[in-house]
Amino acid sequence: MNYNKILLEIIYSKTGIYITNKNDCKLVGQYIVKHKIGYLSESTLYRFFLSSDSNQKPYINTLNILAQLCDFESWSYFLYYCDTNTLFNNSVFLNSTLDTIIKDLIVREKFNSLIDIFESVKNENYKTKEYIGLHTFINFQNTNSFPLFIEKYGHNSFVRNIIMEALYDPFHRIKGYAESYNYYLNFTKPQSKNYLQDFVFGNAVLFRYYYLNNDLRAIEFAKKIYDFPITSIEFDQIHLFPRVRYTAYKIWYLKITNHNKTNQIEYLDFAYNWICDEFKKTNSIIELNIINQTFLEVFQNQKAIIFQKKLNSLFSTKLKSLKNNEEEIVKAHYSNGLLNMLP
Repeated sequence: MNYNKILLEIIYSKTGIYITNKNDCKLVGQYIVKHKIGYLSESTLYRFFLSSDSNQKPYINTLNILAQLCDFESWSYFLYYCDTNTLFNNSVFLNSTLDTIIKDLIVREKFNSLIDIFESVKNENYKTKEYIGLHTFINFQNTNSFPLFIEKYGHNSFVRNIIMEALYDPFHRIKGYAESYNYYLNFTKPQSKNYLQDFVFGNAVLFRYYYLNNDLRAIEFAKKIYDFPITSIEFDQIHLFPRVRYTAYKIWYLKITNHNKTNQIEYLDFAYNWICDEFKKTNSIIELNIINQTFLEVFQNQKAIIFQKKLNSLFSTKLKSLKNNEEEIVKAHYSNGLLNMLP
């Protein structure tokens, strides 16, 4: 059994450092000293993990310190852990194993096999899908291939519903993220039952991104949304998240298309009344957070201080009416699921 590989994975999960070079060895050595586990020099760690000289046998003290770093009493306890089925019940090991598989498929661009994993959990519960999706998102952060993946598989239901929608990242931490949403929209077909919902969502994501980055392409995507004919019945049938974005981001749209101040102020009043009506319709904390956080971002960006204060008051009053004793926790919880796992 490759004990070194298991050690590397556990050390990474504990310290955030995956040892691949001398500097990593130095950082892990400093971590060991800082946490008063013992002392291992940079050269000792390098010889143990990275040297190709297999004739060097480490001292038992070195082995014990490494085991203790990984929360084992001694090296012998670590060996017992590895050589029995105890290892297979360890969440760190299982997490690391799944992450290694997904990372390998992404790095080698074996996207067909990645899709097979997604298909294998299509009948599982949402949290299982979210778990797989999160590992996929994290590993795509270290590559340039996400747009290629979405260009090819943007039609897949797991890719759309979990990776692009449920785990949407407002910080765009994957290279080519905006480009990937263009591919997502390319697979958004009028004959699809979710066409309007996906159309609004995808274009709103891109409008927000380009607007906040002062990119002129913002107007292009705003017009796609607001020039598109939508009846009130159709609008009420789409999911709350794109519906809220549609209503909130129109404040930005009116600004960048140079509508007069009167129209902009009138729409701010309309938007606030819309928020009040939506708050009356739901007691769901998630839905309330979606409405509150989406509009709060827009009000803060526009420096609409009066509306910001009115929204804060409205939200607090609503939470109190629900007799929620954890108001601060609720307010700190992101309506965007990904940010609760990767802030």
